[in-house]
Amino acid sequence: MGFILDLLKANLDAVVAAPWAFALILGIAVFIAYKFADWHRGGTLSNLKEENRQLKEIKSEKTVTTLPNVPASASPFHFFPNRAAMGQFRKLGDVLRESESIKMIVVGASAFVEGQLTVGNLKKVIFPHPRSPSLQLYAESIGDSSLLRGKIETATDYLISKGVEVKWYPHMINHAVIIANHDRQSGWVQWESVLPYVPFPSRPSVIVYKPTFEPLISAINDSFDKMFGSSNTPTPYSKGEVVPHDGYLRET
Repeated sequence: MGFILDLLKANLDAVVAAPWAFALILGIAVFIAYKFADWHRGGTLSNLKEENRQLKEIKSEKTVTTLPNVPASASPFHFFPNRAAMGQFRKLGDVLRESESIKMIVVGASAFVEGQLTVGNLKKVIFPHPRSPSLQLYAESIGDSSLLRGKIETATDYLISKGVEVKWYPHMINHAVIIANHDRQSGWVQWESVLPYVPFPSRPSVIVYKPTFEPLISAINDSFDKMFGSSNTPTPYSKGEVVPHDGYLRET
């Protein structure tokens, strides 16, 4: 602060002669002192402002969560507490149309059954086997035991008719997954938690992007390929069969 006092003394005559000069010099001195203090504390004031901004976003019930200090448009991941929040960010129909290559693990299939979606660039789909005992337990937990099996079978017919490769995995699957452009830098993965007793609209989901999470995306894509290879190709006969033991239930 000594240099500020020297500045004031050197201009004392001007201050006495012109009061406006004193106000100007004092304003400059205060500004310099503020910036110096902020720099000396490592930008603490700026950090506090940023924390206050983030707290305001939380209080306003922001539905999309990104990494701290990273704009939503450039964030390497997004979190959505439910399907409504996901729908505000990205529509599945747009994803199927705009991505160059899509693989999906689907647990539900309502959108395909109701004819809301075109296939677009969807290449491969895995469903849990509609007659898997563990799937039946899940369906009962969400009050959908009479419909979920039929949704999977109807969606299977629709997708096969559109040239999509479809497989039925013999077990219940606890994540619905979208893998987009996995072999490109623009690749990303979305997974949605499929939890017992949690209805479809309340499923939370996460999206991660390849530039930041390449090993994770590679691992999920590898998991999909192995599941696809170990799954059954649906046939008219397989639709009527019962899977007696799917690895989750003990035989009785």
